[in-house]
Amino acid sequence: MSEQAASTNAIDWQEISQGNEDILDIFTGLDNDMDNMSSELTAHEEDKKFGDWAFVTELLETFRLMNSSLNLKSVLEHVIDSAISVIQAERGLLALQNSKGQLEFKILRDSARNALVESDFKVSWSFLHQAIETKEIAYVEDALSEQNYLPSMSVQQLQLRSIICCPMLIKGELVGVIYADSSKPLIGRSKTKKQLFQLFADQAAVAIRNAQLYQKVKSSYDQLEKAHDNLIYAEKMAARGKMAARIGHELNNLLSGIYGNLELATKFLHDRESSAKVEERLRRVNAMIESMTRFSQGLMANSHMETKLVRTNLNALANEFLEFIKPVYKKMGATFSEDYDSNLPEVNVDRGQIQQVLYNLVTNAIQIRADTHITIKTRYCHEEGRVKISVSDTGPGIEKEKLKQIFVPLFTDKAEGHGFGLSICKEIAKKHGGSITVESELGQGSEFTVSLPEIKRTQEEHLVLKGADLVNETCQ
Repeated sequence: MSEQAASTNAIDWQEISQGNEDILDIFTGLDNDMDNMSSELTAHEEDKKFGDWAFVTELLETFRLMNSSLNLKSVLEHVIDSAISVIQAERGLLALQNSKGQLEFKILRDSARNALVESDFKVSWSFLHQAIETKEIAYVEDALSEQNYLPSMSVQQLQLRSIICCPMLIKGELVGVIYADSSKPLIGRSKTKKQLFQLFADQAAVAIRNAQLYQKVKSSYDQLEKAHDNLIYAEKMAARGKMAARIGHELNNLLSGIYGNLELATKFLHDRESSAKVEERLRRVNAMIESMTRFSQGLMANSHMETKLVRTNLNALANEFLEFIKPVYKKMGATFSEDYDSNLPEVNVDRGQIQQVLYNLVTNAIQIRADTHITIKTRYCHEEGRVKISVSDTGPGIEKEKLKQIFVPLFTDKAEGHGFGLSICKEIAKKHGGSITVESELGQGSEFTVSLPEIKRTQEEHLVLKGADLVNETCQ
């Protein structure tokens, strides 16, 4: 055979060898395509017969029940129990993401709804991390035969086969994960089951978030309610403190009057010709003790001081008051004068309470300036039908800002004051159908005026007064 022929035969063998390799590649590709087609057909067959499966019915019922409760513990239990039941897992856990972005195991259960201990529940962390990072379901049918998971120590140690880890999402935000495993297949290769289970997990995330928000609101409400109860308790205690201060203020004033009169009575005892004065002082002490008795009886009746109204001429009442108060405060440097309206009609008042008002006003003025001059003035305002009695002093006066609050309980600028004197005066005036006002100028002094309604006269009384030309048309 020639060299040319031999060369031709060698080339033919090479072509034949290359052709065989191409044919093998074609058959290998066809084989792979057939495997993929088989998997697709299997998944398609599973999806095709999916309509007869109880999966959908149980999911719908689960959706309804998950949103029927706002108790977080109940919702978590229902979610994990339903997840285990729907995919027929042997055990499962539910973990939620905390404020630091860390997962916290909240509930671990088995298919019999028994609680499991976290230390006994070993999970495949590779699956958890995969689901969290991808925000998609991580699922494997047979972890022991999958090359991707064989290196995982947890899979090998636990001898896990079918594992699923599904993220719970709200608008792409991770709320938590549902983890379940079993020695049997869970959802198979069905894409529909996978999509529905993700839908279940997302609905669970909404139910859990609602329960968390409700728990937060309820906790805030409970704290608010507790704070409200504490505030009420504090107000009650404050009211008791105010009442105690008021009682102390009233009794202290009455006791001061009793002390002053007893001191004078003791001095008069050395003078045999002053027995009448001693009797008068003791009579006033007795009147004050009666006032204390009425006050205590009013407290026991859960009311303010009992009011005993009698027809009274304020000129006579003021004069009686000055006779009592002058000896007590003159030794402190205070001086007194009177300016009475002689045409004053009578008023219905509790004599002790009106004297209490006068005492509070005079005492306040002298406590601010011991050598002040006190003037007690009465006036009849015919047009208004009011009888007015005022106490003025030559003290430093009151700032305009303080005048707005001067009758408010507990308001005082005195170091040892209780802030009840003027508020009590206002209450007494109001109880008599009257009012109390104040005018003050810095450096000039202050004047407090109590206005009281006159007793309605009969027509005959009006004619007598008019005929005698005793009616004032103005009140100054």
